[in-house]
Amino acid sequence: MEVKELVFDGIFEILDEEEIQSEEVQFFINLIESPESELHRKLDRLLTKI
Repeated sequence: MEVKELVFDGIFEILDEEEIQSEEVQFFINLIESPESELHRKLDRLLTKI
């Protein structure tokens, strides 16, 4: 399982639908999904080391 999948599973397991739709959580999700973001690159690097 990819690191990003683990992060998303945690988000959807912990937060309810209203919290997931909040601007802050959507911003975080977009950072994870955007290949240009630093967070995305670091998660990918982490995945290659596991």
